Order: sequence, then structure tokens, then C-alpha cells
Amino acid sequence: MSEPIRLDTDSYNIDSKSFRASNNGYIIIALLVTFSIISFVRTYFREHRYFRHLNLELTGVIISMDCGGNYNGFCVLNVRVITSNIREYDPRGKLKNYFCVIKDTVAEIYQCADTFFIKLGDSIYVDSNKEQITYKNGSKRIINSLSGPSDDERFYEHLKEEHQKFQSYPR
Repeated sequence: MSEPIRLDTDSYNIDSKSFRASNNGYIIIALLVTFSIISFVRTYFREHRYFRHLNLELTGVIISMDCGGNYNGFCVLNVRVITSNIREYDPRGKLKNYFCVIKDTVAEIYQCADTFFIKLGDSIYVDSNKEQITYKNGSKRIINSLSGPSDDERFYEHLKEEHQKFQSYPR
């Protein structure tokens, strides 16, 4: 019968406390990564369901923009509606977070927007089933994915204070 192998742990200088601490660090990092992935997946599916349920096709012209403040890139796009399959959409009071409010010939769209490319007077087309928003000015055409409703409560407070005052325009 062979003799058991003995390791001389003193020569390895293993400190059991630091070994446990480093393992705890890995566990904490793994938990943070797991929670981040879960949060991303929940947000993605919530946004995806929201836009599919909205079923909005809207064409209009941007008449004003408010991209001020630090609201994670979200802007308020005031749009004069030319055509829309939804004439009235006002989720305020029903939903905590929402993408737009439509009142007859006016829409406020709450979207991440690159103001370097998007200007007043640009045409805008929203297709929530494709989850796309298209901006067009002359021959320039920009197609972006829709940004899900902002989850920043400060953004909606800003909307209540500074926006959501609807004035109709002739079609």
C-alpha cells in the first residue's frame, strides 16, 4: 500500500483568511453580474412588450425639442402630427413610464435623440411594431431603434412642469 502524499502548507504560505476573502470577492462580483443581466433582460422585455402593445404608426414634423437637463439622453420632441393610426393616447395616470402622449394633431415623444443630426422641421416616422423611429430632412434619413420609456422619475417631473401643454394644429 502506498503512503499518502503530504503537502507542506507552510512552504505555500496560504493564509486561510485571505483565501476566504478573495473567494467572497468573486462571489460578490458574480452576484453583481447576475443581477445586471437580470435587470437588462427585464428592461428589454418590458420595452419590447410596451412598443408591441402600443401599435403606433405616426408621421409628423418636429416643431420643438427640449434636450436640456441630465435625463440619460432623453429629449422631448414636440411633433405636429400629419398622420397617425392613434388619434388620442394619454397614458398619464395609468402608466408610471411612457413613450409619448398624443392629442389629435400634436404629439410629445420622449426619446433619446442625437441633436447633432436631428433638427427642427425634420420629418419623423414612428413604427412601434418595428421598434423604429426615422428622421428625415431632405435626402438625409436616420433610422434609430426606439428607446424604451425612461425610468427616470425626474424626467417625468420635468414633463409635468415644463411640457404637456397641448395646442392643436390643423391637419
